[in-house]
Amino acid sequence: MAKSDVGPIRKINISARASSSWLPNTPHGAFDGGRNTMWNSGGYAPQWIEADLGAPAQLDSILLVATQLPAGETTHEIWVSSEPIGENRAKAKLIRTLTGITDAGQQLKIDFPKELYARYVQIRTTQSPSWVSWERVELRVGRARFEIGR
Repeated sequence: MAKSDVGPIRKINISARASSSWLPNTPHGAFDGGRNTMWNSGGYAPQWIEADLGAPAQLDSILLVATQLPAGETTHEIWVSSEPIGENRAKAKLIRTLTGITDAGQQLKIDFPKELYARYVQIRTTQSPSWVSWERVELRVGRARFEIGR
């Protein structure tokens, strides 16, 4: 496990949702640690998958493992928010845009900026030559931030 200065990296229970799904490849399949499942949107871009961490947490990194055939030019955006994002990104913050040629099994890793807290993390694919799908999404987080009165 990679070292981080955000404190101990911990596993958390994530609930997930997506713009669409092709059964049985529901959003939860991307976050189950690679247990022979995945998320497949059943459609071309634009599509998104979103993780709810349950509470704001300090984000460390995200690892994305592509499931894509054919290989080709893709664009993926990473958005974060303290509120659900879905189709409305007005209250979300764009953290990174990844553009380039991707292929099945390719790993994309992004380190989040230091001291970034969020509850929701969304991967939005805006360009892809295939149906949008992720074999695995791994979020690494540090400390949780709990708000009084919530």
